[in-house]
Amino acid sequence: MELLTTPLPLGYRLVENLGVYSVTSTIQITQKGLIQSFMDRNRNEWSEAYKSFMVSAPRGTTILFGVQVTTAIGVFGNGGFLYVTMTGTAAVHEMSHEQPT
Repeated sequence: MELLTTPLPLGYRLVENLGVYSVTSTIQITQKGLIQSFMDRNRNEWSEAYKSFMVSAPRGTTILFGVQVTTAIGVFGNGGFLYVTMTGTAAVHEMSHEQPT
């Protein structure tokens, strides 16, 4: 699957638009407690957010385009959190061999 932040580039043809979808992930940005730090020591929450967006695409998606990322911060009694929302258009595409006119 391909991920694009702009409209489809030259040479790509849209076969089917599967619709816009969005996924919000939470990333703790303040100091974690000792036990949580130990449990999460090999965890990459940014990578998990990206993977969550990719695997949540509708079945059959071959390209995600028009992707936008927005963020918000929330501070609570148990710490500060970054909310990352990724929104994009899922579609099925094929390579076009037509030359532009």
